[in-house]
This record gives sequence, C-alpha cells and structure tokens, in this order.
Amino acid sequence: MTSRLQTSSIRPLFGILAVVALVASACGLSRDLASGPAATIQFSDGTSATIEQAELEQMVTGIAADSVLAQAAFNTPDPNSIRPRVLETIILTRISAHEVDVAGGQVSDVFRQEERAALLQQVAGLDPAGGDADAAQTLAEARFEDLTYLPLLVELRAQQGALAEALGADLPAVEAIQVPCASHILLESEDEANEVLALAQGGEDFAALAVQRSVGPSGPGGGALGCADPANYVPEFAEALLAAEEGVVVGPVQTQFGFHLILVTGFEEQPGVGPDPRQLADEQLFATAGSVTIEVDPLIGTWDSARTAIEAPVASGQ
Repeated sequence: MTSRLQTSSIRPLFGILAVVALVASACGLSRDLASGPAATIQFSDGTSATIEQAELEQMVTGIAADSVLAQAAFNTPDPNSIRPRVLETIILTRISAHEVDVAGGQVSDVFRQEERAALLQQVAGLDPAGGDADAAQTLAEARFEDLTYLPLLVELRAQQGALAEALGADLPAVEAIQVPCASHILLESEDEANEVLALAQGGEDFAALAVQRSVGPSGPGGGALGCADPANYVPEFAEALLAAEEGVVVGPVQTQFGFHLILVTGFEEQPGVGPDPRQLADEQLFATAGSVTIEVDPLIGTWDSARTAIEAPVASGQ
C-alpha cells in the first residue's frame, strides 16, 4: 500500500484521523481512575471489547510526563485534557481491529514497520537536539520504548492499511477507458476566434495557428493538451470536447479563460480509476464507530456517535 493516512497535510501531528474532533478538558474528577473499565464497545455481531482504566492511565501518565510530546500531540500536558483523546484512539483501534477481522484482513509486519518508521520520523522532529540527527533519533526510539501510546498509533495506522488492502481485494476490476487527445487555440475575443476558425477550416495547419495566435500556455507547443479525461477540464470545454469529432475543429467555445477552438486528434486507452481502498477503509471505520454501542466512564465523558469522539463532562456548577 502506498497511500498512508498519516501523510495528509490537514492532519495534526499524532492525530488519528483528520476528522476526529478536539474535546474539552474533563473536569471535576472525584474518584480513582486506575481500575475498572474506561469504555466498552458492543458490536452488532454480538462481540464486544473492553478498555481498562489501567491501560488508559498508563498511556495518559506517560504522555503528561513528557511535556514536549504532550504539547506537540495535544497542545497541553494536562492529563484531564489528554485522557478523552487517548481513549478515543484506543476505541478506534479496537474498532479497526474488529473491522479487519470481519473483512478477512491481516495486519502484516510490513505495515507495522512502515508505519513505525513514519511515526518515528515525526517524533524525532520534536527535539532538534542542536541539529544532531543521531541524538534526536535515539530520543525518539526511547520514547517508543517508554510510551505505550506511540506503538498504539502504529498499530492503528497499520490496521487501516490492512483494512484498505482487504477491501481493495474485493473491488471489481476497473475497465480501461478511451480518452480524447486534443489541441486547442485560446483567443481573447469571439471575433478573433471566428477569424482563426475560418483559417483552420480553410486548410491552414491547426498547430501552426496555435503557435501564431493562441494566448494560452499551450500555444508554443502547437496547442497540444495531451490525452486526458474530459472531466479534468472546465464544464464548457469538457462538453464541447465530448461532442467533437476526430479531425474536425469545433468552436468558438467560451469559458472563463476566453474563446477556444478545439481539435480532437485521436483517442488513447487509459486505465480506469476505481474507488480508493484507503478512503473506503476510513469511511467504514467511521461508519462503524458511529453505529456501535460505546459506553464511556462518565467521569471521562460520553461517546458522541455523530462526531465519533468523546464529549467531556461538564464541571459541576456550570
């Protein structure tokens, strides 16, 4: 798999998925959160998963003690603010593991190694260490040994890759498509376009006219646009391109860029583009997270299925 969710430019450092919302601080904790279940998940197939407080608190305590990582990942070292978000991560990991099993997938060591290397690079960037790359790498490795949260992130990302692979294997083969190869001449006015159209229809070479008269960036290359799906163009141009006959100049076609003369020079077979397995995996994960029954310790918050996130409790007196 080459697509990796963690490479998304809109995803914050260490964020699980771009659409997971930030949650407010949990306030007014009045009892020990070191024992008992932090959350339970009941799946529609009758299976369930329990997340123990001890597992959650081990992660939260470790992150809160590492102020640099806590600030980078959660914008705060406050355990009460970190706790709901870490629990979200664990919940999503349990759900993702369930979905991989249902899909018949397998989390391979290759997935884990790739995801660990990518996350390790992010963690190494937290401490420049005076420009000493080896020292930063050593510190990052130590964090992976000390903080159970980081291997959890690796596992979740690897599960996402495994789910995408399993879903992709069930997708039907995508047939090749025929796309038009075209050239165009762009003019600033309709009168100019009609003038050049008459010259082209009179037998003058289209490519030579493009070099001489086109104001578009493709003009110096004879107006050649290559072979592409018409959907890549603005609607007016695409519609005219689809209706054009090979070897027949059409136009003028007005778009936001000016007036076009279009010549289809041939067709090319290209691989069809099917659904993105990674996107399908993400959609399935969040659909399941929004539909399963999840009970969260009320001192930590409540599960908001619409946001697939934990809503922190409101402090007494507010």
